Amino acid sequence: MEFYEKFFGKLFFVALITIFLFGLITFGQIAAEEEGKSLNLWLVTDIHHLSPTLYEVGDKIQYMQDTAAGLEIYHSADRLEALVYAIDQAEPKPDGLIVSGDLTFNGELASIKDLAVVFKRIEDLGVPVYTMPGNHDLANGWARGFTKDDLFKTAQIMPEDFESLMADFGYKTALSKDPQSRSYTVDLDQKNRLFMVDSNIYEGQENTNPPQAGGRISETTMAWLDQELAQAQADGRHVIFVLHHNAFNHFKGFEGTFAIDNWADLEQLLDRYHMAVTFCGHIHAQNIGRRTTASGLDRYDVATGSFAVYPNSVGHIVMDDQGLTYDSQVLDVADWAQASGQTDNDLLNYPVYIEQVYQAANRVKLAESVYTDNYLSDQAPKDEIVAFIGRLNQYFFAGTVSEHKDELAADYAKYEPYLAETKAFFLTQYPQMILKEADKDNKYLQVDW
Repeated sequence: MEFYEKFFGKLFFVALITIFLFGLITFGQIAAEEEGKSLNLWLVTDIHHLSPTLYEVGDKIQYMQDTAAGLEIYHSADRLEALVYAIDQAEPKPDGLIVSGDLTFNGELASIKDLAVVFKRIEDLGVPVYTMPGNHDLANGWARGFTKDDLFKTAQIMPEDFESLMADFGYKTALSKDPQSRSYTVDLDQKNRLFMVDSNIYEGQENTNPPQAGGRISETTMAWLDQELAQAQADGRHVIFVLHHNAFNHFKGFEGTFAIDNWADLEQLLDRYHMAVTFCGHIHAQNIGRRTTASGLDRYDVATGSFAVYPNSVGHIVMDDQGLTYDSQVLDVADWAQASGQTDNDLLNYPVYIEQVYQAANRVKLAESVYTDNYLSDQAPKDEIVAFIGRLNQYFFAGTVSEHKDELAADYAKYEPYLAETKAFFLTQYPQMILKEADKDNKYLQVDW
């Protein structure tokens, strides 16, 4: 009996040592894997979804699409289906989907309820969704539905509605929330922390006012950011900093519309924590703003193109031990349409369709300056100029001006004498602003830590 007790006692001791050593090896393997693992995120912005329950196809809704600067309304639900499909088919699947504001067309409660269903389906695929409001989403007095020949008021999204309906998409898992806004932070893994920063100006009750295009980060929220950035630094986390508005001005002539009005204050704050990259939306164009701060830090503000506007961009962000990379890709709606057995030719030939929608909206805008207001002389080749500026604008929104640099420069030289005759912004400063984008890549960015 004593022999067996000693034998099994030794056996038990050996087993404990084996388990302990195996645990150390396994923990070491996990730690090593975690050390070399990258974080892959997708980012969409300015979805501007209008619930199909809020409109009938007719003159009113068609007028909205024709005058919405290329924003496509009718196939919003289909684009969302294509996004779910793309995530499901991705290898590997993204580690998270960031949605950086303007989820709805104009702050309709029915629209955000649609989106909550879609986001739940994405999370059911194992991909967390992180949302924040944009300037069109909260207490928007322009929330409307459309009959064939009229429009009607519909329920607006109140700030508390947004946080409640989007609770499962960022807010419920938040590490910290700013009590004065819809801003929050959340850990994405052991090395990366997401900051979703509410830069919008909105009222706290229903109203009849249009949404405010400009943005601002309040002093209270700025103090909260300072505290949370210090905590992230102390915790050894890399920060993915997202807001709806631009973090600084990308272009001359648009100050006060696209960037937050206290961008210089934000820049000083981010400088203190050596933050080189921010992510945003709002301008609907694929664009990477670049500037060197007063302290000498190179700063990048990455605006992903609107999910609802040609060419329907999806930002891909990769964070690893070496740094950060960003790559703008195009959602393949036609791939989903074919795989799901759609019969609508607009969906099966979606790249052609969405380009036509964008070009039609361009013609409407340009007609105001070229034909209606008659800014150009009778000798000017107006049809050619309309086609040129429309093409220039299309490349700008797609972030591909640099890919057509020589072509655009040659055409501009041909039409510049006629354009110089007018002071119309859309025919003079605007083309010049876009042509300055020809020397930089607006779709790809790599920044080392």
